[in-house]
Amino acid sequence: AGNGNIKSIIIDEAHIIEEWGNDFRYDFQIFAGLWRQLLNIGEDIKKFRTILLSATYTQNAVDTLKTLFTYNNFKLFSAARLRPEIDFWFANKTDEKERIARVIEALIKTPKPTILYTTKVEKANEYYNLLTEIGFKSIEVVTGDTSSGKRDEVIVKWKNSSLDIVVATSSFGLGINYEHTRSVIHACIPESLNRYYQEVGRGGRDGKSSLALLIPSYEDEN
Repeated sequence: AGNGNIKSIIIDEAHIIEEWGNDFRYDFQIFAGLWRQLLNIGEDIKKFRTILLSATYTQNAVDTLKTLFTYNNFKLFSAARLRPEIDFWFANKTDEKERIARVIEALIKTPKPTILYTTKVEKANEYYNLLTEIGFKSIEVVTGDTSSGKRDEVIVKWKNSSLDIVVATSSFGLGINYEHTRSVIHACIPESLNRYYQEVGRGGRDGKSSLALLIPSYEDEN
């Protein structure tokens, strides 16, 4: 930085600075202090650009980023586009036992590769154990409790087309860019519309049709 060799700093999925940085991973917001220190090294050098990218900015996220990352000016550019590849399906609410049956039926019939999302770690593990017991072979699970090494291993297998199904919480999503995902199933109601949009957006990145199926239960209402 002192030699002027940093031309740009780019932060992808920058909405998580506000969403996760408040009470989950403080480093996301602490980074703004380091960023400002780097800008202030050497008054005579040309300052680097900072680019903050996301598909799901809320006004709160924009306001937080303006506070943390404004140096001389802050400009907002929008490149919104529709995702016509995704076909959205929503089931009626049911009890938990029937939801499990519906999820199994969906996983048998929907095109693969498929991501099955839950909100809770224990639910993801329950589905993984159940699905392996009934005969699914090409399947892995990724949650917030999954080690970095194991997560990296699953991502490699996923991108190499070695898996049919990944059972996951929201920790499997950001930064996962595999073009040929055909189905995204939610055995939950995500806690925010942004999370839902991010997760169904894993599908159809090759420009071909994909399926988004949400299967709620009465328990999700709370």
